[in-house]
Amino acid sequence: MCINIGKILKERRKIAGLSVKEVFNSIKSAGFEVASISSVYAWENNNSRPSIEIFLFLCELYGINDIIKTFGFSFNGNIQKNNIDYIILRNINNLNENGKSKVLEYSEDIMSTGLYNKETNSSNDNGEKYISRFVAKGGATKDVIIDRSTKDLLVEEIMRISKELNN
Repeated sequence: MCINIGKILKERRKIAGLSVKEVFNSIKSAGFEVASISSVYAWENNNSRPSIEIFLFLCELYGINDIIKTFGFSFNGNIQKNNIDYIILRNINNLNENGKSKVLEYSEDIMSTGLYNKETNSSNDNGEKYISRFVAKGGATKDVIIDRSTKDLLVEEIMRISKELNN
């Protein structure tokens, strides 16, 4: 799909009754970094694109309330109420700031394990990864990702220590 964002931005600027200079000055006044007035012309001629922050600012400046409809984005039915991405976003949008912080913290934790990332890890052990949970005396835990050979070594060491303690 080819969306002519520049053409739509130019049309909406004109509908809003703004000159390119007025748009440039509004962007600068809002604290955004823009090289020059020619940046606005470049966006409107599809020679470059504004940053997402500036794009959203322009939409607000031009009175665009429905970005998806205005710019003709189509998801070809990929966004459905049973789509997991849709559900996750909907749920996050319904959380307060504390809830959002918890989701962020948890997502960073599970991403750091590498077990749930889209990228695949290659290794000599066919990519098998395991989580080993270490428990401190006070009950604090730390999960560590290990490969199969490390797991095997840990199991051997645990068995050896267990035999020593039982003898």
